[in-house]
Amino acid sequence: MNVMDLGGMMTTRTLCWLTFLVALNVACSDPAERAIEAVLRAEIEIPSCLAIDAKFPYRFEKPTPSFYEPEWTTEHRQQALDALAYVGLVTSTTDGQSIEYDVTDLGRSVLKDTESRTLSKFCYAEYHLIKVVEVRVPEPAEMSQWGRPRPSLKIVDFRYEVRNFSSWSKDPQLVNMFDKLERDLREAEAGKPLAGTLPIESTPEGWRLLDEARLESR
Repeated sequence: MNVMDLGGMMTTRTLCWLTFLVALNVACSDPAERAIEAVLRAEIEIPSCLAIDAKFPYRFEKPTPSFYEPEWTTEHRQQALDALAYVGLVTSTTDGQSIEYDVTDLGRSVLKDTESRTLSKFCYAEYHLIKVVEVRVPEPAEMSQWGRPRPSLKIVDFRYEVRNFSSWSKDPQLVNMFDKLERDLREAEAGKPLAGTLPIESTPEGWRLLDEARLESR
């Protein structure tokens, strides 16, 4: 047997051992850790969307400013609607007295179902869980934040990213109108994982995210 044959055998054996160790690590990983990761993925890996205070078709009529509807609020809404129209998510038609906006085929394809009667959401990217960093006992301040002290409560520190942006979401006019979109793009361009923290609780049915945290994360 020459040196090259011996080297080939060593490489093959090394690969076999590495494959075995990887498989062993997966098989021996903590079931609780896998369950916690599954809960986080279900909560975190959702679309990232623009929210606008309008249901379509929506007729825009600039009202007289009042205590309940300041002028800047209506002007901002119209500018946001015009930005959506500019990138092709909605149409814009006017009769001189009002402007009517309606969803295009493109807009409909990214429109998120919502139970709100006044809010529409257009989704432009998605959140992705990179890894769970640590599952730990809450700090005193965290414990008080999430209600009464209980041993079943844990805090999960994790890393995530925003990815798969729609091409229309990068239009400057749209970015300037929606702070959340601007922040997501800026963080994605930085290329660094984002840090997140969420509280979870062990129940007889398994691990679950606290309801209060679920409302905040959405």
